[in-house]
Amino acid sequence: MPIENWNIPQRQHWSAILVMISGFAKGLLRQFWVFIPLMLFGRDGIRTELAFLLLFLFFGSFSLILSIIGYYRFYFSIENGEFRIRKGVLKKVDINLPIERIQSVNFQQGPIHQLLGVVGVEIDSAGAKGKEFEISALDKASAEALKRALLEERTEILATQGDISDTESPVKEEERELLFKHSMWDLFKIGVSQNHLRTAGILLAFVVGLYENIASMLFDDFFDGVEKVLGIEVENIWMTILVIVPLFLIASFIITLFRTILSEFNLRFWMSPRGFTLQGGLINRKQTVALLKKIQTVRWSANPIQRAMGFSSLRLNQAASSEVATRKSTRIAGVYEHQLDSILEHTYGALLDDEVMSAKPDRRLIYRRFLFLGVLPSIAATVYSLFSGNYQYLALPAMLPLIFWVQVQWWRRFRYDVSKEILQVYRGFITHSATVLELYKVQAVQISQTPYQRRTDLASVQIYSASGNVTLPYIALSEARRVHDTLLYRAEISEDPWM
Repeated sequence: MPIENWNIPQRQHWSAILVMISGFAKGLLRQFWVFIPLMLFGRDGIRTELAFLLLFLFFGSFSLILSIIGYYRFYFSIENGEFRIRKGVLKKVDINLPIERIQSVNFQQGPIHQLLGVVGVEIDSAGAKGKEFEISALDKASAEALKRALLEERTEILATQGDISDTESPVKEEERELLFKHSMWDLFKIGVSQNHLRTAGILLAFVVGLYENIASMLFDDFFDGVEKVLGIEVENIWMTILVIVPLFLIASFIITLFRTILSEFNLRFWMSPRGFTLQGGLINRKQTVALLKKIQTVRWSANPIQRAMGFSSLRLNQAASSEVATRKSTRIAGVYEHQLDSILEHTYGALLDDEVMSAKPDRRLIYRRFLFLGVLPSIAATVYSLFSGNYQYLALPAMLPLIFWVQVQWWRRFRYDVSKEILQVYRGFITHSATVLELYKVQAVQISQTPYQRRTDLASVQIYSASGNVTLPYIALSEARRVHDTLLYRAEISEDPWM
């Protein structure tokens, strides 16, 4: 049942012990995963089943003892306008967070949470280097009551301080509008459109790293190992590649599709007058809130498959330090065009219709990129081929026309629009991306010049916000100064809170 007296020190749900133990076990597996293949495939005399079992028993018992003690020494309360946590086993810690600094209260459910019917609570404040406050487990009713109590008290404190513009209260169910939810067919299309090559690269790096660490313990020779695992005879490295590469691509497709289904399962996205709420996930369920005033930038991107299917990946970036910017952003792997339009309209409204000034980087950026991405690598490849006799590297100089064409297409796509209130940047060749930033949320603007840019009166502009940076490369120096002055002027005269 909901807890009424929050000023009295409260304790987590007893299942917090199991949640902490499971977290400790995950960390232990990440450290000692290399021993698992030895247990399963190791040669006689090298297997370490007993040692591995004893190791887990020792650390498991140690984790159980620490978790039980930690449970009885963890208290939280709301006292004198502050959220307070007291914890610690060997070292006692007392942390206080002024309630007016709280930015969001989010819930998450891992497998243990779902099994026991509880939720984890994450309380974030602006610019935190991590989740400053995390309660491992509360029953759902108590978690909702705590969230409501924190946001209501925050509203009262800000109102007494005269900051009426930022007195958010909990969003009521009737205030929310369900914008969309993903069906299984949507999940399949989103999974198909993801970057499978990146997954294949990660998988390949994992396998190569695993082989380098333990291959000598598993097999006398690499090719013997390949023959034993695949059941085929491998005569040379090219045959190995022809066999392994398709397997990696198939495995990466399955892994990416499976990960998409796990992370986006039953995803629901609501709009309210104050922002957005996202819920979803199969194994790890999360509920995150993105308030309009806290959103710093909106970014979306679409690769060719996504564009053909009519949807994009979306990220709502909120104020955070670089260490937690990814965790504090609200990411959706698939949003259809009409849904994206609704989100942008709800976030920026009539600002999108303002008259804009469009501009592009200088054309000389094409030749600079071609020089560093094409010409110089080709010269190095040619010299190496001539001295080593490995003439296959001459394929790179032969690709120079293609590399130049790619740079031209990249330049044609790149543009930025500056209106009275917002900045929009469009870029990308294969994957098209866009970023929108309200000018009053700009934190700093910097003009930089390389020696070449100084000789040609060009410059690059770095625009800093509380959720990341935006760069306008190779624009005329006079234009760079105009953009610099405009952005700083709009940020300085605005009286709206940037977060």
